[in-house]
Amino acid sequence: MISQVGRELYKVPLRILDHRVFVNGEIESFLDNFEVRRNDSEVEKLFQVTETVGSLKYDLSERGIALGNENLSNLNTEVNSLLNGVNILLHKAKGKQQTSRGT
Repeated sequence: MISQVGRELYKVPLRILDHRVFVNGEIESFLDNFEVRRNDSEVEKLFQVTETVGSLKYDLSERGIALGNENLSNLNTEVNSLLNGVNILLHKAKGKQQTSRGT
């Protein structure tokens, strides 16, 4: 019994000064908290990016459709004008060809 008490008394300074168990627990707790916070922030950033991409998708598609319709109308007007010019040129060429055959 006295030898057992002596052994336990001998272990007391080691138990008091040995902080490995406490430090390991603190490190694990810190890592768990860090990973949870980091994952939460990463998930939050991912949602923000998804929302931004979604809003840009709809904004850009609507803007693209509007600009496409506007530019297609301008292009249609220019092509019709060019076609009218070509038709006038063809009529003039036919008229000159007929007058040159007629003489």
